[in-house]
Amino acid sequence: MATTTVEFTRDEIVQRGKEIYYRNIAPVVEADNYGRVVAIDVCTGEYALGKDAIESAALLRERLPDAVIFFMRVGYPTMARVL
Repeated sequence: MATTTVEFTRDEIVQRGKEIYYRNIAPVVEADNYGRVVAIDVCTGEYALGKDAIESAALLRERLPDAVIFFMRVGYPTMARVL
């Protein structure tokens, strides 16, 4: 099976990650997960929630080894990270 490689600029990853987070993920996780970190695959919109970026990335990579990951800290508008 052939795989497709999608390349994004850093700005595109940030834009897509924030859009996915605020549109799809924040309404689901913000009530009970303040301070935890969400790792988001900007290609699929799938995500994993962990106590920190390392844990959430590991959980997401178990399912999606080639994920293009953007991080958001739940309840904090300033933590945004690209991996």
